[in-house]
Amino acid sequence: MKNSSFEICNSNIFVCLDCTSTLLPRLQPTGSDIAASIIIFKIRKKQNNTEINTYCSFMRALNVPEMATSWKSIKRKMELDVSSDWFCCKICNICGVKAVDQKSSSCFQCKSDIMIEFYYYSLAEQLQHLLLMPNVYNQMKHQQHINEENLQATKYGHILNSESGEFFTMILNIDGVVTKNKHISLWPLTIMINEIPLPNRRYLEFIILGGVLPASKHPSNKLFQTVMKIIYEQCAQLEAGVKFFIPGAGEKTIKFFLIASCTDKPAQALLTNMVSHNSNYSCAKCFIKGIFIIFQFNCSSLKFIVLF
Repeated sequence: MKNSSFEICNSNIFVCLDCTSTLLPRLQPTGSDIAASIIIFKIRKKQNNTEINTYCSFMRALNVPEMATSWKSIKRKMELDVSSDWFCCKICNICGVKAVDQKSSSCFQCKSDIMIEFYYYSLAEQLQHLLLMPNVYNQMKHQQHINEENLQATKYGHILNSESGEFFTMILNIDGVVTKNKHISLWPLTIMINEIPLPNRRYLEFIILGGVLPASKHPSNKLFQTVMKIIYEQCAQLEAGVKFFIPGAGEKTIKFFLIASCTDKPAQALLTNMVSHNSNYSCAKCFIKGIFIIFQFNCSSLKFIVLF
């Protein structure tokens, strides 16, 4: 090629050297990228701080660029200002109203002091980072064609064959997470893309984080409906189509459809605005009230609802 500002990357992708730092930042790992990788390695392999210090010394002896000197240095590198990437809002757990002033400690409508913070992230930005990974877009298109042929008799296959243009589908996962702090429980809202081949689909780098709800009390249905409205607004934009940059193909308008959810019964009750699974009329398919039963066992009682 006459223009020296282009070179072939991975034998298939043409990359502009003048704009590599802005369009494809992950091709040149930064100190923060390396620090994040070491943190993931530390957690998965259960390494202690001394072992990480030894690992950092070894990598620096090999002249690895941007390598941290110790575990403390890694933690300092991860203390970044990411205020432009995430948002926070306070929601009343009683009436579900979103606070106007984020510094307020009580609800302006019902005067309740049970305010729960919800941290959420731009879905479009996370999808753009995912699509910038080498060959991810091609893998998604290939898996989509396979799913259209193998799953055409299912509802999912019908969706794939009925929609036209560039599009992919997603599934929402919601569940409560127990933490070491007994007074706080986490409710992460994660999204997976159905067209990413297994097992890569479940890997951390391919998970889209819709938001996190740290709550000292169980979230109410009204609070969760406010949370879902925030997610719905972003999903509506993705369904209408958003322009993404694809390495080697340029800009493309791609639609993302949220077609299903995978939750347990407590999270399903919050998501569908229904009563809990151990309450009367808890079935989503019928209108049977159920019978309340108390089972005594070794001086303790077990209460549950049985539907006939």
